[in-house]
Formats: sequence, C-alpha cells, structure tokens
Amino acid sequence: MKSFIRRHLYAGKPRSILLWILLFAFRQQYVQAQCAAAPIAAAACSGGNGAATNGVNINSGNTYWVNTPTTLTSVNLSGGTLRICSDLTVSTLNYNSGYLVVENGGTLSIGALGSTNLNGNIAIINRGSITIPGNITFQNSGNYIYNDLSTSVFTFSGKVTVNSGGLTLINRGVMNITELYYQGAAGSTTAGICLGPQSITAINKLTNLTANSFTFSGAGSACVNVGVSAQLTSAL
Repeated sequence: MKSFIRRHLYAGKPRSILLWILLFAFRQQYVQAQCAAAPIAAAACSGGNGAATNGVNINSGNTYWVNTPTTLTSVNLSGGTLRICSDLTVSTLNYNSGYLVVENGGTLSIGALGSTNLNGNIAIINRGSITIPGNITFQNSGNYIYNDLSTSVFTFSGKVTVNSGGLTLINRGVMNITELYYQGAAGSTTAGICLGPQSITAINKLTNLTANSFTFSGAGSACVNVGVSAQLTSAL
C-alpha cells in the first residue's frame, strides 16, 4: 500500500488525469487517533436569543436558530452562533466570525457570501447539508470546517483557495468541491485536511502545493475522487 501511494501520489511536476480514485486503506495497527471533534455538541434549536429573522446581527455571545423552513435575504454572523435544524435559504450571508452549525436534518443554501475572503475565527459544523456557491479564499489562522457525520453532505460549487494555515477541514461524510487550490498546513488530526473512515471527498480539479496535505485517521478506508485534473507539486 505504501509503495502504491508513493508511486501514484507524488509528482515532481503537474500531472493531469481524467479520473483518479484514491483509496487510503490502513491496517489496524497503523490506526491513529480520530480526526478532531467539533467544538460544539449537537443540540436543539431553541432558547438563546430566539429565531433568526431577516437582517439579524449575530454578535459574540448571541445564539440564534432556525427550526422551521425559512428564507431570509441577509444574515450577519459576527462572533455568535447560528444553529439550523430545518431548511434555511439565505440570499447573502455576511460571515465575519463565529459558529455556523447545521444539525442533522437541517439544510443551508447560501446565495452568496458577503465577502469571498474568510480571514479567521470561523467554524462551520455540518451535521446535515450545506451548499456554498462562488469562489472562496481561506486565509489567516482559525478557520475550521467539520463535516461531522457519515450522513453529512457539504458542497462548494466554486473554487476554494486555502492559503498558509488558512483552514482545518475535517471530513467524516461526503464533501464535493468544484476546484481546490491548496497551499495550507500539512494534514493531521488537528490541522490541514483529515479524512474519517468511509468518508468521500470528491474534487473536480485539484492543485496541491503542500507536502502531505491529506491524512486519514481511523479504521477502514476513505476515498478521494479527483474527477478532471490534478496538479501535484508535492506529495498529497
């Protein structure tokens, strides 16, 4: 297995492929600790500051929630917590910092982000389904994404750029990314990209500039599927 990974994952120059499915399989004695746990446990959508309304400002110390199908024009998340237990459609999400939590059974569809640069101190915890459109850049430290359950589905429909130390991504479910340009931290259970058992990470176009950007943690296997092309300047 190790020699297979070396032959197929390392390239001294860009490499292009039509379909590439990578299966990371490890025998039990090589199993590491699990990928980092999400910092907020699952909970009901109640209490706190009440139901989110159009144009709500969710500041530090605030918790708003959605527990019925809702459509909002804008939400401003600036240090507080937005918890979603039903279907929420937001035309514009202005996300400066704070916790965005989609619970099991909840869905979040975003028309656009107010800024395409996420500059730190954000944590997205998805136990349901999230779709984020457009091109996004993660930069500075303190950006976290937890695709937290085996049933969780997280979709980026544009290009995702990760700069140095800009994102820790934990995938335990299904993640779809149209394009990933990665020059962030190396993978570990607490940094870079950590894949849980039976997870699927589907990337249409991949550019990797970080040595060992992906790590697998757990028993069994995980799958990385690159659909159109991969450019690897460092071992994946």
